[in-house]
Amino acid sequence: MMTVSTSARGGAELGLAFFAVTALLFQPAGGAHEGERIARHNVSLCRRRTRYSARPCSTTAPCPELAARATPRTTTSLPNATTCVRWFAAQAANARAARLFGAARSTDDRPALMMVGDSITEELAGTKMGWPAARSDGVPEALARILGHDFATLALGISGDQTQHLLWRLRHGEMSRALATGPSAPASIVSVLIGTNNLAYGHSPTDVLDGIRAVADEVLAQSARALLAINALLPRADGRKQARPSSSWFCPLRCGLAGAAPRPLSLLVDEVNAGLPALVDALRAAHPRRTVRLVDCAKVLLDPAADGRADAHGFAPVLEALVPDLLHPNAAGFERILACQRRAFAALMLTREQLQASN
Repeated sequence: MMTVSTSARGGAELGLAFFAVTALLFQPAGGAHEGERIARHNVSLCRRRTRYSARPCSTTAPCPELAARATPRTTTSLPNATTCVRWFAAQAANARAARLFGAARSTDDRPALMMVGDSITEELAGTKMGWPAARSDGVPEALARILGHDFATLALGISGDQTQHLLWRLRHGEMSRALATGPSAPASIVSVLIGTNNLAYGHSPTDVLDGIRAVADEVLAQSARALLAINALLPRADGRKQARPSSSWFCPLRCGLAGAAPRPLSLLVDEVNAGLPALVDALRAAHPRRTVRLVDCAKVLLDPAADGRADAHGFAPVLEALVPDLLHPNAAGFERILACQRRAFAALMLTREQLQASN
């Protein structure tokens, strides 16, 4: 049996990732050379980077990536060069999908629905960092069945992304031009679900709210008339099955001061969600001519018998039948989430129509 060294295996993986980047960026006409140049630049960038860590920051290692400052994934939020290349490939694919989505709007009279976020949003496309993912089986079909009749949908997520990464992506091609046109543009909704990975990275709930606000401001600045849906973070209980649930018990930045004990991420999620109503009010005040709505579909994944109460260790009562890994919903979980979102999006559209009628 032939063996492959670690370095050779890593080189093969990086070569495969490079092929993915060039395949995604290489255009058949009018942009081939530029696409290849960008791909080679990104591969070179990933290879030059050293000391990949992807470790949570803490009181002794402050977060170099700030939640409200746009940045691509860096060595502190990527585990290795191969994943770095895959991230840039996924981002390039998303930017291309946004361009195609914009071009198709002229022949589709359904309202546009652009959904942006992290791995949970990426599940709607059936992928994990741009590659097909088994955990997403049936999810794209649920999206088409539940929302596809009423909306032309586009799901732009990348696994592991945080608010600062989504902000960077929106500034680098993922904001569809279909949403940035003038006052005669058809109705559209941008649905934002981001922030849970920031908590695992080490950002505090306040940091996360600042990051969500930055993303929301960017969407409103780039779009002319899009309605904005800010989604509450979904509940998580990853780590509940562990005998010593340490990997999901990250302190946010500064939480260790004065000997404070770590808290499960599910409680930090609750803190972020508790701050979202005030954030939405602030967005409405700052953008008085725009429609912004909070969409909270978190409860559809919880065990109703628990009445929303966390267990003795502070973990959310997430139903494993809907969220097998206690973090990412399966198709059955998305059936509930999308049905909830459909009602909220319909209410958003009705609000728009009412505002138009009153003017």
